[in-house]
Amino acid sequence: MWEQLEKERKGISVSHGIIHYPKQKKLLEVELTEQDIDLIQDAIRKMEDIVRMDASPKVINKPYCKKCAYWEYCYGLDLLHNIKRNAERGRKHHNV
Repeated sequence: MWEQLEKERKGISVSHGIIHYPKQKKLLEVELTEQDIDLIQDAIRKMEDIVRMDASPKVINKPYCKKCAYWEYCYGLDLLHNIKRNAERGRKHHNV
């Protein structure tokens, strides 16, 4: 879909796209409508807003997050913070 949108922006007419599901060995042909373009452009704007933020958005903690390819982006800094905090606690405990 992204490639189609880019082609449309460059004046190349695109009527459909193909989504490839390698694990299922399936190809799905999809139409690109004006509504789809609006939704995609809105999603891109939201992503750009997130990228420009000074801090990451709060973690949403949904069940599907555990299997997400982007898990480290949401949880990586929290995990690093917890590791550092636990290490500091360990040092304080040993110094007592």
